[in-house]
Amino acid sequence: MAAPVVGPETKGVMRPGRRFYKMSGSGNDFIFFDRDDGPAGELENPRTIATLCAHGTGVGADGVVFLDRTDPARVTISYFNSDGSSGELCGNATLCTIRLAEILGAAADRGLRIKPTLVRSPAAWLTESRK
Repeated sequence: MAAPVVGPETKGVMRPGRRFYKMSGSGNDFIFFDRDDGPAGELENPRTIATLCAHGTGVGADGVVFLDRTDPARVTISYFNSDGSSGELCGNATLCTIRLAEILGAAADRGLRIKPTLVRSPAAWLTESRK
């Protein structure tokens, strides 16, 4: 599921072995970092995000998403556009968030709440009760 950074020298962009997930949703690609793997640090720097998102020289993506799963009732996401600017919300990135949360075991049978850091009203994905 996750891959380390590969290719030529990546000093200053990511520490070697930092896990990330690359997902595609409705034609857009996103790089996901799970805060459970450690603090974002320089990864939240707009220049670093732009470098990672660059097609041909970086991982290549339309945006970067940081997941925070510390609250078992919800997943908090921070979304950044490929130029490094903060985004309130991205529908396709949210679809990928739901899938990744499911893969990581954060989506309970009762559903999943997603809280974007820049949006005041959290989004909710709820399933019917399984009997």
